[in-house]
Amino acid sequence: TDYRHTSYKLGVQGFSSIGNMRVEYRKSDLDDKTANPIDRESEQLTITAFTKVPRLKTVFLSGGYIYRTDNETTYNTEIKTNQLWGGTKYYFLKNNSIEYRIKFARTDNSAMSIETDNWVNSLTYGRTWKNTGGIRVGYESRIVDDLVNRSESNGLIVDGWYKAGTHLIFRGKASTRSKDIPTGSTLLGDESITRHLFSARYTDLNYGDLTLRLDKRIRKNEDIGVNTQIDYTSASSILNFKYEKYGSLNVTYSYYLGEFENRDLVSETIKNYEFSDHVITGTITPNSYRNIDLSFGGTYYRSRRDQDKEKFSLNIIAKYKFPHDHILEIKYDVFNYDDYQLNRNYYTANIIEINFIKAIKL
Repeated sequence: TDYRHTSYKLGVQGFSSIGNMRVEYRKSDLDDKTANPIDRESEQLTITAFTKVPRLKTVFLSGGYIYRTDNETTYNTEIKTNQLWGGTKYYFLKNNSIEYRIKFARTDNSAMSIETDNWVNSLTYGRTWKNTGGIRVGYESRIVDDLVNRSESNGLIVDGWYKAGTHLIFRGKASTRSKDIPTGSTLLGDESITRHLFSARYTDLNYGDLTLRLDKRIRKNEDIGVNTQIDYTSASSILNFKYEKYGSLNVTYSYYLGEFENRDLVSETIKNYEFSDHVITGTITPNSYRNIDLSFGGTYYRSRRDQDKEKFSLNIIAKYKFPHDHILEIKYDVFNYDDYQLNRNYYTANIIEINFIKAIKL
C-alpha cells in the first residue's frame, strides 16, 4: 500500500433559552499512490436543530439536513445524498410521551444513473416510573424505491428498563421487522428479522461497573430458499474498574456464534455454515503524572468451527501537555493476522502516528 489520507472538520454550535443549533462540515481526501490508483474524496455538511414550542412546555421539535458527496476521482464516479429529517415529542400526564419521526433521503449514483429514495416513519409511546423503570412501544415503516425496484418493511419494537435498588439495572428489548418486494427485485428479496436483547449492569460509585449482555438475532429469506435461516447469538461481559490512586482498567470478553442454514441446497458444505468467535479487549489508563498521559491497550480475536483465524493488536498512546493548551501525542500500533486454513495467508503491521494538537477556546 502507498497512500496519503487527509481529513478535517469544522463545526459551530449555538444555544439559546428555547433550544440549540449545530452546523458541521467534514472533508476527506485519499490520494492513492499505487500502480493502479483509485483516488477518493468526500464532503459532508450536517445541520441539526432542537427547540421547544413557545408557550407549550411539553412539546419539543427537532430536525436536520445532511448533504454528502462521495467521489471516485480516477473514473469520475460520484454518489450524492440529500437527507432531511424531523421529529416531535409530546409529554402528557407527567410520565407519558408520544414521539413521531420522519426521514427522507435521496441518493444519486452518477455511474449507474440511478436515483434511490428512502422513507422512514416511526411512532413510539413511552412511559416512565421515577427511579424505578420505563417502557417504550413503537412502530416503524420503511420504503426504498429507485423507480424500478421497491421494498416496503414494517416493524414493531418493545424495550424497557428496571432499576433494582441503587446498584443494579436491567434492560430488555424485542423487535421484529418484515420486508416485502412489491415491484422489481433485490439481492435478498423478502425477509423477516427478529431480535432479542437483554442486559444487566451492576454499578459501584467507588470502583466502577460490570455489564452482562445477551443478544439473539434471527433472519429468514424465503426468496433465497424456502428454509433459509441465519441465527446469530452473542454474549459479552464488560468490566470498568477504577482506583482513584492509580487509574482505570477496562476489560471486555465477547463470544459470537453464527449459523447459516439452507435446506434447499444439495451440498452439505454450502448448506450449513457455522462460526464461533472469541474476542478479548483490554485497556489500562494510569493517572496523569507531570502533564504526561499514558494508555496501553490490546485486542485478541480467535475464530473457530468453519473458520480458523487469529488476529491481535496492541496499542500504546502517550500525550504530553505543554503550556497554553498545546499537546504532543504519539501513537504506536501493532497488528497481526493469521488464516490457518490458507497457506501463507498472514500479515503484520506496525504504525507510528505523531499528532500536534492545539486547543482553541472561544
